[in-house]
Amino acid sequence: LFPSTIHLFYRQHRSEDGETFVIKDPEAFASGVIPNYFKHNNFRSFVRQLNFYGFRKIKDDHIKKSTSPEANHWRFCHEKFQ
Repeated sequence: LFPSTIHLFYRQHRSEDGETFVIKDPEAFASGVIPNYFKHNNFRSFVRQLNFYGFRKIKDDHIKKSTSPEANHWRFCHEKFQ
């Protein structure tokens, strides 16, 4: 179930280049999206499941200021998702 759900997330939240997907507001994602597919609303558990299936968080090359709108974005990639 999780891989098919991730495919859905990937299609809905993918980046412009199509190689990653982005969660722009983890708190809103945890409270508004995760419970629709899982029996929890824990963002960290969701990230652990992503890691289990081979997704990795992409760290930005540059340091973003905490006031930047993108400072809280989480970007994930997988070698087979493109």
